[in-house]
This record gives sequence, structure tokens and C-alpha cells, in this order.
Amino acid sequence: MQLAVIIPAFDEAESLGWVLGRMPRTLAEIDRIRVFVVDDGSADRTAAIAEEHGATVLRHPKRMGLASAFRTGLQAALDSGSELIATVDADGQYDPQEIGLLLDRMKMTKADLVVGDRQIAKLKHMPIGNRIGNVIGSLMLRLVGATCVTDASSGFRLFTRHLGLLLDIRSPHTYTHEMLIQATAYHCDTADVPVTFLSRRHGPSKLVRSLRHHILRSCGTILKSLFLMRTRTVLLVTRHRSDGQGGIQTYIRSLIPALVSEEGHHHRIIVHRGGTIFLPVFFFRALFASLVFRGRQIHLLDASLCPFLRILSIIRPGIVRSITVYGLDLTWRPVWYQWMLRRCLPFADRVVAISKATAAEAVKRGAKEVRVIPCGIQKNDQCPMTNAPAFAPAGASAGRQIITNSQFPKQLLLLGRQIRRKGTVWFLTEVLPILLKTNPDIRVVIAGDGPMLPEIRLTVDRMGFSSVVSVLGAVSDEQKSELYRSSSLFVMPNIPVMDDMEGFGIVCIEAAAQGLPVVASRLEGIIDAVVDGETGMFFDPLNATDAAQKIIEALDRQWDRKKVSEICFRHFDIEIVARRYREEVLSP
Repeated sequence: MQLAVIIPAFDEAESLGWVLGRMPRTLAEIDRIRVFVVDDGSADRTAAIAEEHGATVLRHPKRMGLASAFRTGLQAALDSGSELIATVDADGQYDPQEIGLLLDRMKMTKADLVVGDRQIAKLKHMPIGNRIGNVIGSLMLRLVGATCVTDASSGFRLFTRHLGLLLDIRSPHTYTHEMLIQATAYHCDTADVPVTFLSRRHGPSKLVRSLRHHILRSCGTILKSLFLMRTRTVLLVTRHRSDGQGGIQTYIRSLIPALVSEEGHHHRIIVHRGGTIFLPVFFFRALFASLVFRGRQIHLLDASLCPFLRILSIIRPGIVRSITVYGLDLTWRPVWYQWMLRRCLPFADRVVAISKATAAEAVKRGAKEVRVIPCGIQKNDQCPMTNAPAFAPAGASAGRQIITNSQFPKQLLLLGRQIRRKGTVWFLTEVLPILLKTNPDIRVVIAGDGPMLPEIRLTVDRMGFSSVVSVLGAVSDEQKSELYRSSSLFVMPNIPVMDDMEGFGIVCIEAAAQGLPVVASRLEGIIDAVVDGETGMFFDPLNATDAAQKIIEALDRQWDRKKVSEICFRHFDIEIVARRYREEVLSP
């Protein structure tokens, strides 16, 4: 491992020799130490003394300041391939022999940056004005959450190549505060360790012209870094509750961890954690966070948040604005809502749609750059089971245990929120009678709560299907998984309903992930949720004969349930979906 030591120097010929003479020759786990002296336009023998001690000299033709000298030294250290980089002042106030203390602290804490703490409160030889200035700078950074170190102005530091590559120091005054702000913004860990701080060996400080000058320049650097710097961080905003039970909520709960798990990609997350009554509070909090956010991109996870796009385009024109849309968040009927979408959605730099049908709806409302990225599902340790049919008697409640019964080898499962577009009543009245004429051994399980549930139960009774159809209502996650594994076929008989589209059909990939083949209506976003012929089959919407024919064909086919699951994850693994987000949407 190679260590590079950067020493910025301006007219420090009288002190530099002592500093270079104290430079350690060996350190634990360090194979080579390279010293770079940046001569910032010195008029004395600074460069000559550095060369006499074997240091690499980098010259500025005129004085450019400490921050510029640091940038020059940093680039040379990175070009040399050094894994660790240290900074030491040339005036002899830090003892280079204590670089080992910084190194030990870095090993202990695994931090990317270790700062030498001068313990300013105890110093007798530092002028009181300088001590006050340093305390103000450190306190200011701590108040805004930009650092946890005690001595933010210390120039005795050790940091990793990883942090060095991220740094973009723009201050003309000093690099110390800006480095800490950027380290925090990039989620790099920082630590400090007490070090010795000596009296200046010769002459006055070359950096601090006066207390007033130093405080003003340092505070200016801090404020400019906080409010003008752009990091690679992405802000993710979602109004979907973290404990919500809908398909989209479940999807977002798996998507966000997959997005933030990738090394090198940094995210902040604003999520709604209260009930509907607290939504206004969430919107205010999310908007405030968006306005003060200093990262490169804000990604909204719901079309209802699109007013943020227009506001940010005015107040934060330089930030990338993107949004994910699902379908129902685009087609919700109120006139005022549709008016809002058409006037706000065009201000998105990138729009992610979960299906081609959703993308078409987004384009109708003015979206420009639209990319289709399907929903995904998270792998778990459960392996798809072979066919082990299950059947619960009609009228079974959600709390009743699922009953396995080998007398019914052809069990159809209809699962989801029971609303009109799901087509369950249409299936019972139009499709099931056709099926039973040629396949009297078919049984049907209907699971899921919703406003159509009473009508479904009445239809079952009216059609005389009580011995054939079991209506379970709401089921637990465990019961749902068991139904997926033990049924023969998953059926999604959606019908077209005005302004109530199926954005994707997450339940289709949930079933296929468990190895359960799907027969679904070729409608809206469902088309993107089934791999035709591999994880399932399609029938024409509202065509009962075609639906019955495809179901019988699927029941007669010998599906390899393990292969169905593998193909499903090949297309819809949440890690694949997250990678597409990073490459196509959240990339710099």
C-alpha cells in the first residue's frame, strides 16, 4: 500500500527542512511513502530544500492559495496510484511522525477521513482570536450536520483514495471545511484523533492575514459549499406508507432497499409514515426537503407528487427531476387532478412507467422522455412447490386454514383486491359455466378483500356454485403464499373499465415467482407482467370462449414450476429492476 503526503508551502524554507526530516520512513502496512511538496510561488529556497530531502516538487508560477495548492497535490497523489493520502502543513506546527496516529485511528474506525484534533481549547500558544475563529468554523459545520469532528480547520489529515476521487474543492481560500462537507455528503465516515500542535517555528501564518479575514473567508466557503455544491446523492420521495399493504406499496418496499444497496450510489429517502390525515404534513416536509436538497437528482415515486416537478423547475432549475408512474395515479378522474398532471408532468426530465400501457397514458398527459421499467419482485429462500392442490369450502373466512385436498387436481386461483376491473363477477357468470361443461372437476378459490366481495358472494350463490367456488376474502401473507404454491393455475380475468386501468399486474409476477402459471386477460399493463408461453398465457378481454379455451389448455399443459419461477425472476428480479433504474434513470 502506498501513502502520499501533500505539503502545501509558500516561503517556508526555514521550517520545511524540519518537517521533511520528521517524515516517517516506514509505517505498518505501508510499502512506500511519497512526499509531494507544492511550492505555491515561493520567493525563497522552499523548492530547493524540498528537492534536497527527496520530495517531489510541484511548482506554481505565482501564489495561488492553499486550496489551489491542495488541488495540485491531490491530483499528483491520485496519479501516483496512492491508496492513502495525508496532508501536513509546511510551517512545522504538526509533527509528521504522528501520521501513524492517524493511520491507527483509520484502521480502528474504518473511516475514509481522519482529522488531527489540535485540542484548541487547551492551546496556550495560539492567539485567542485564531482560537475563536477555529471554534466558530467547527461549530458552524456541526450545527448544519456537515461533520462530527471537533477541529474542522485542522490541516493534519489522512484520507482514502476513494474520498480523494470524490472531492471537488472549489474554494479559493482553504480546503479543510469543504472537504468535510463533501465527505458527509458522499456518506464517507469521518473520525478524529488528538495530535500535538506546536508553535510556529518561523514567522507569522501565511494563511491567516487577520482574524476578520479568516472568519469571513471560512464562513463564506462553508455557506457556498452547503448551498452550491452538487453531490451524487439522489433524493427518493414516496407518499406510499412504509406499512401499506397494496401491490405498489409492497413493490416500493422492495425497490428502495435494492436501489440504496449498490455501493457508490447514495440516497436520501422521504417516506410517508402517518395516516391519510397527515398527508399535508408529509407534502410540506417532502417539498422543504426537495428545496434544500443539495444532491444531483430528485426522484418522485408517485404521479400525485408531480407539482414538485414544476416548483423545482423554477426554484431548482439545475437539479435533475424524475418520477415513476403506475397507471391509476395517472387516470384518477377528478378534473382538477387531470389539469394538474397535464401542467406538471411535462417538467419531468425522465419519467419511468411500469408498463407500456402506463407509458402511453403518461405521454397523453405531456410526459416527454418516458422509459418502461417493469415492477420487480424480491427473491426469498422459498422454492416453488410441485402441484399440491388446495381447496377450502365455500364461505371460508380469512382466518380459516387452507385445506389441502388431492380430490381437486384442477384448482384455479383468483387473488387480488376485488374491484370491478378485476373481472371476477364476469368470470363467474361467463367463463366458469363453459369450463364446468367439459371439466366438472375444476374448483375455484377467490381471495382478497374489496368492494365487489358482497356481489361476488351473491353471484356464487345465485349461479349455484357454492360447492365449486370458495370465497376466502382477505388472506394473510402466509395464506397467500400457500395458495400460490398449492393451486394449479392463477387466473386474472380483468375487464376494461373507464378510467380504472391495471397499470401492471404485480400479482401475476407474485404467482409466477412461486412457480404458478398464469392465464390473464390481454389488457393494459398486464401484458408486461406475463411472459407469454413461458410464465403464462393470454386470452382476449371479455371473450369468455377464448378465456375458457386458454384455461383448459393451460391446465392440460405440464408446466415445469421451477422453470416458471426461474423465467419470472430472469425478467422481474428486483435487483435487475434496480440496476435498470441506476443505469437509465438515476445515472449522472
